[in-house]
Formats: sequence, C-alpha cells, structure tokens
Amino acid sequence: MKKSWFIACMMLCTLMIATSCSDDDEETVSKEWKEVNRQAFYDITADKTNYKELKALNNGGSIYYKVLKEGEGTEPIYYNTKVGIYYTGTMINPSDYSEWVVFDKQEDPEQDPYVSSAGSFVAGFTTALQYMHVGDRWEIWIPYQLAYGVSGLKDIPGYTTLKFEVEVHSIVTP
Repeated sequence: MKKSWFIACMMLCTLMIATSCSDDDEETVSKEWKEVNRQAFYDITADKTNYKELKALNNGGSIYYKVLKEGEGTEPIYYNTKVGIYYTGTMINPSDYSEWVVFDKQEDPEQDPYVSSAGSFVAGFTTALQYMHVGDRWEIWIPYQLAYGVSGLKDIPGYTTLKFEVEVHSIVTP
C-alpha cells in the first residue's frame, strides 16, 4: 500500500512539474515578440567585425559586446567586487517593434555612479563586467536566457533581448 501511495504521489508531482515547466508563456508573450527579439540578437551575432562573443561564465549561452572606449584600468573585476558604473539599459519597444526604449539608466556624470557588486545583475551583465576594467565603455547585447528569461520582470516581457551601454567608473572594493 505504501509503495502504491508513493508511486501515485510521484506521478502527481511529475505531472504538476511538467505542466508548470511547459513552454508556458504563449498567452502572455506572442510568437511575434519572441521572433523580433531573437532576430535582433541574431543580427548582432552575425556582425563579427563590430561585435565580439563572450561565453557566459555559467555556460548558459553567450553575450555580444562592442568596445566603445578602452579605459586605463588594469585591476580585475570579480563576481563579488563592488563597482561604480554608469549604464543605460534598452529593449525593443513592446508597442512598436521598430524602436528601442530605455527601461533603466544611471548615466548622468553629475550624479554618483550606481554602486553594486558585479554579481548582483542578470547573468549576461555580470559576465561582461568581469571582463571590463575601470574606464571601459561597452555596448552589451544580452539574450533573454542570460537576462530575465521566459517570465520577464515588471515591464520587461519574457524572451526580451537587452542592450546596455555600460561604463565602469570605479572599483569601490576589490
């Protein structure tokens, strides 16, 4: 009896997990949205002259970046290093796929830079920071797998490709 009960519970748990992990967000995220974001990221991966690939440290995929300015810093940035950064985060406009919109920024040199540990961002952003140095300014393209995934976050729908312009201002604690 105990064995039958255990098997029934395991089957029920498996069914619940399978339905909760299915390609779920079809109702909330359109196939068109997924395709537009996939294509935007794919176009960058094809531009080998301007963009370089960085494999994510968690083996979850790759980001692409372009160096806009090389800094003078040489000190490495680790996962737990606190850094001061200026950045602008953009995504494709969910209402008009032909334009990009800013979803977050800290770019005013009149203000103090945003300070946080390198590991406190989405995986793709964290990966880029660990290859940058003080003074570097990069354009970074992050696929949804290394950003907010299939579920998204607040006003960022699932399957969203993110584009950041990031400048490392300082290392607060090595």
